[in-house]
Amino acid sequence: MRPSELDYLACARSTPRTACGLELAAMQVRHEIADDEPLFPRIASNRRRTKDFARSSHSLQGGAINKPHRPPALLPACLRVGDRSRRTDAFVVSEPTTPATPTPSRSSIQPSDKERSMHKIRSIGLFGTLTACLLASLPAVATPPPDVDTLVPLCNGAYTGRFTFDFGNTTSTATVVVNTTVLANNAVSPPVPRYTLRSQAGHRNSPSDPWTFETTQRQGENQYPPAPAEAIKFVGRSSTCELNAFAIIDVVCPNGTVDNRGKQQNWIGCGL
Repeated sequence: MRPSELDYLACARSTPRTACGLELAAMQVRHEIADDEPLFPRIASNRRRTKDFARSSHSLQGGAINKPHRPPALLPACLRVGDRSRRTDAFVVSEPTTPATPTPSRSSIQPSDKERSMHKIRSIGLFGTLTACLLASLPAVATPPPDVDTLVPLCNGAYTGRFTFDFGNTTSTATVVVNTTVLANNAVSPPVPRYTLRSQAGHRNSPSDPWTFETTQRQGENQYPPAPAEAIKFVGRSSTCELNAFAIIDVVCPNGTVDNRGKQQNWIGCGL
């Protein structure tokens, strides 16, 4: 009796898939030998389609192909692979996928406010350190002569006192000249004053040495000073020397009170 598809389905339910496939092949051979007619026309047609598909794939890929996939709809149910992750009847073999690397957001790339502030603090600290190093590497700048030329009012503007301190140096010497005097205020026309002028020029070689002074004092009454009281100090120049200028003016005012003014200026290093 010619086997039918129902017999094959019964075979698939009661026989393992591999054995069922072998039995199917045996049934096919027996039937073709008996009447030279395929058991299932669809299976024969499927074989022809598979061969044509293999030839076309081989021509497109230059002959470098592996086993062609069979059209899944034409395979018997017992020959279909049960693992759905690699189903041959769908012509799709699912491969394990690598999870995509998440793209970092813009906020995660940009530094936070705290990181920016810390970066600014480090930049400011580095700039301060570099500035201190540059300043330390520079040679010491010589102090310029602290000259003085000052006018001061005396006796509520009746007279004017003048202090003049002139510092100077050469390559090997340093000097200070102190001048003190009293001037008339022509706008007021007070009586001629009585005055005492004192000018003093001092020097010392180092802070641990004692001072030496040159002093000039001038007094007068019923007249203005014919010349300033002048004191001069002339010394050798060194980086530790120090010059001093000091002056005092005493004037008896028209009302009998005394107006006293003084001025002082030091020059440390004598310009070195």
